[in-house]
Amino acid sequence: NTTTVTEVVGDGIPPLNLKPMFVFIAVMLCGSATAKIVKRSSLVADDKKIFFEVASVALIWFATSTWLSNYNKWIYFYAVGGFNYPLLVTAWHMLLKGTLAFSYLVIVGSPGALQFDKRMLISSIPVGLATGLDICMTNQAVAGYIDLGLVTIIKSSTLVFTYILSLVTKVQPPVLSLTASVLVILTGILTALVGDRITTDQPVDEASSTKVFIGVLLALGAAMCGSIRWVVTELVLRPNAETEGLSKTELRFKVLMYISPAATLISTILAGIVEGNKVLDDNRWTDLSEALSVVLIVTFGGMAAVALLFAELSLVQLASALTLAVTGHAKDVMTVILGVLVFGEVFTVFKGVGMMIIFAGGVFYVRTKAALRAKHRSEPTDPHNRPNPLNTNYDNLEEEGNTPLSDEDTIIDNV
Repeated sequence: NTTTVTEVVGDGIPPLNLKPMFVFIAVMLCGSATAKIVKRSSLVADDKKIFFEVASVALIWFATSTWLSNYNKWIYFYAVGGFNYPLLVTAWHMLLKGTLAFSYLVIVGSPGALQFDKRMLISSIPVGLATGLDICMTNQAVAGYIDLGLVTIIKSSTLVFTYILSLVTKVQPPVLSLTASVLVILTGILTALVGDRITTDQPVDEASSTKVFIGVLLALGAAMCGSIRWVVTELVLRPNAETEGLSKTELRFKVLMYISPAATLISTILAGIVEGNKVLDDNRWTDLSEALSVVLIVTFGGMAAVALLFAELSLVQLASALTLAVTGHAKDVMTVILGVLVFGEVFTVFKGVGMMIIFAGGVFYVRTKAALRAKHRSEPTDPHNRPNPLNTNYDNLEEEGNTPLSDEDTIIDNV
């Protein structure tokens, strides 16, 4: 009921159009199921089955990521009159992820699934903190400052921060082609940002400019945390003596369980500081039916968040860097398009051009990285007798079912 929503939340809330979302989710899930069936059939050669496995997981990732981004926005502006507490929602989701992961390992896991892993615990702390900050800043930007499409575009700068981080920690020497691709990505982001401000039909005053500026800073902070988060996640997922004997599913749930405490802690602290008083004064807690509705709605989103993070961990284990880059940008495009179709967000020519530039820069970046690895594969191992991440034979690693090493995988060691 658009009238009721406008009366409760305020002016400027567009009517919902949920049909495109349901169609998209149905197509993605059917595609994932089809890829899974084809992978298990005897008609596909063994060396080709990895493609269908990656496709199945990638489509699940597409479905859950785009749906959750739009579902969270629906919670902030539409659910029960607009439950606009993004940090509390994030903390709730993080706690639920850890609880479900622990429950799975207790009920379904093998006897060694809950064995204490000191290395994983230590590595998971920065991952958990980065994950909590990443999602908190993303949700806060969407809930109060800029639209979902613009947040998604700005978060494409994750590769930029990864490159800068690798330069600072001296894992990656400066390379002209990589620097050029990073500049291309930045050009795409600036095109979308500047164009959005030029073509807006809203009054551009000091207050609105400050609001957009804060939203951009939050999205950039989320992108930086996302960069740290996935660089270290690859380290955590790497097989070792403690994880030997665990299935891929058990390893993913164990990582999820170890990440959850730090992510929940940082999200809860931020929620208490920023939203604590408003949450306690909210009248919806005094109405049993409304309070129960809030709990169920947010918990349902948390279940999807678990599926999303599990799909992300699966992709990190299965896919090459180029596959992740291409599918990631394609997912961003779908998130922006669904934001337009479902919530009526404005999609300008500048946003479209900016996204195409970002996509081109991202693909060029990853292809350049692959060329550098191929060029340096003949170099010896490091003093610790570990494979040089620039020399790693990715084909052999994937055949053995191990996690492919990134060329930034020693960043945390160097720090």
